[in-house]
Amino acid sequence: MTVAGCAFFLLALVPCLAEAQTLNLAWDASPTANISGYYIYAGTSTGNYNVLSQVVVPAGQTTYAFQATPGVKYFFAVSAFSADGTESSRAGEVIGGIPTLTQPANASGTVGTAITAVQLGGNDPDGGTLAYSAAGLPPGLSLNTATGRITGTPTTAGSFTVVAGVTDGIAPVQQRSFAWTIAPGAATITAAAASPATGTGTAQTFTLTYTDSVGAADLVTASVLFDAAQSANPANSCAVTVSPRTGLVSLLNDAGTSWASGTIGDQTTLQNSQCSLALANSSVTPSGNNLTVNLAMAFSPVFAGGKNTYLYAAGAGGQNSGWVARGNWTVPAAVLTAVSASPSTGSGTSQSFSLQYSDTAGATDIKTAWAWFATSASASSANSCLMYYERSSDSVYLLNDAGTVWASARRGASTTLQNAQCSIAARTVTATYAMLNITCAITIVQ
Repeated sequence: MTVAGCAFFLLALVPCLAEAQTLNLAWDASPTANISGYYIYAGTSTGNYNVLSQVVVPAGQTTYAFQATPGVKYFFAVSAFSADGTESSRAGEVIGGIPTLTQPANASGTVGTAITAVQLGGNDPDGGTLAYSAAGLPPGLSLNTATGRITGTPTTAGSFTVVAGVTDGIAPVQQRSFAWTIAPGAATITAAAASPATGTGTAQTFTLTYTDSVGAADLVTASVLFDAAQSANPANSCAVTVSPRTGLVSLLNDAGTSWASGTIGDQTTLQNSQCSLALANSSVTPSGNNLTVNLAMAFSPVFAGGKNTYLYAAGAGGQNSGWVARGNWTVPAAVLTAVSASPSTGSGTSQSFSLQYSDTAGATDIKTAWAWFATSASASSANSCLMYYERSSDSVYLLNDAGTVWASARRGASTTLQNAQCSIAARTVTATYAMLNITCAITIVQ
């Protein structure tokens, strides 16, 4: 059907993807050949239009971007006109408008505590169905896109910039940004595990795991104690503490009064009488809520016996795990060996003997080293040549004929120790400690 030489046609609003304050109008082209262009009508009430005479759309164009004010409800119509000024009747009226989004207030929350729900305030002037969006929400929070309600429990501390949006699917998305700050809250700290949890040996790299509910970066201390029991003053133990933020590692001294320290990766070994720690082969690795500490430990045989593995960690807010037993480790005892005598065979009344002894705890762990010249090990010590060297006094001892009293002399002294079977010149005795080696001149009495 045509009126005044022009055809009826359809007018519609089409989706606008660009973030601009425009409403895109589109209509079917008039099939009438003598169309010169189109008039766009817009108003804020039905049937009450103002001709946008300043914008005359040419005949070949069937779209128009109307600059709109968000929150205002508009009524649109379009007509065609010919070269002689004849105008068609207007196409059916359409209604549209750009939604508005109220600026959200800055928000805050605490890790582990559910937030008070935040409602995004959207409004569509033409009553359309709204869809909400929110980019950059703190982890643990979520948005109901149909209602604009944000709920949840934060899991990560930090400062977040949230970009909220609303659209009716046709008009451009309206966006507002606001800040959301999440505080760490009260941390839950766990001394989780030691690996291996059990075993035996003098050397082992232990993998220790600690957790913090607000993130591994919250941990300020991670410690381990190897000892038979956990005590407030762990003297003569193997206690190590790590500062994860700095990489500083410390080992408690024997007295339990001071710490020797170094940094992870250093070519340094921390040591007391019970254990040592090679920093070059150790590491500290935070990941999410977990902290993994690898410690390259070695234990001295003087620390022999069953030891428990106790773990402890503390956070910046003062929360801690307490000392928790996470395993046990057995340090083997020292093994002492009488290695050799040189010469091992021979004859004569006088000879300088070289006697060697070893100790897996180190030669300085040997307190006394013995030599017995006898027909058999089961013979009586009386009327024999039984002697020993004592490291603490640096002296040599020889048993008397009755096997009841020891005669002694400082190593290197001019004294000669003697019984009826043998004599030892103290000045001839030497002792070296890479492997304890004792050299002495012994004379057999005829």
